[in-house]
Amino acid sequence: FAATSGRFFFTPILRRALLMAKSSLNQSTSLLILQHSAGHVLLKMESMRPAGSIKARGVENLIDSAVSVRGLTTYSTGNHAVAVAVAAARLGIPCQVFCPPTLTAYKRRILEAYGAQLRPHYPDSQEVLRQAQTAAQALGWLFVPLADNELLLAGYAGVIDELVQAV
Repeated sequence: FAATSGRFFFTPILRRALLMAKSSLNQSTSLLILQHSAGHVLLKMESMRPAGSIKARGVENLIDSAVSVRGLTTYSTGNHAVAVAVAAARLGIPCQVFCPPTLTAYKRRILEAYGAQLRPHYPDSQEVLRQAQTAAQALGWLFVPLADNELLLAGYAGVIDELVQAV
């Protein structure tokens, strides 16, 4: 932002560089560098990924660490569910998402477009966690937890590595 006579205006010069994410799924994200008189700001555009969020990094890292993946199971209504569905579609494997009946039509369309099998559940988080884990185990599929997993967190941290390499 630049100040002129007490008014502010945005005057960026945009430079874009593509960086490849370290993943067998071959996804990439952009690093946008906004430059102006006050300096520059780096924007790591995770929203430009097919899944639309950083959640895909964690899911990809978890999948990359697995010996064999025949299908994916998770529980979520948001970006995590979309990241799992996108990964399954890219790998050509089935995916099931345990989700509440209040899932928005928008998210439902996205998940279904990526081929996710939706499994409605009610809001008891411990029960749905148990159901999703049991289903994954019965099918021999990889259960992708919502959070609290070192491999997911390590995947998210990959964005920092890319930023350091870029600057």
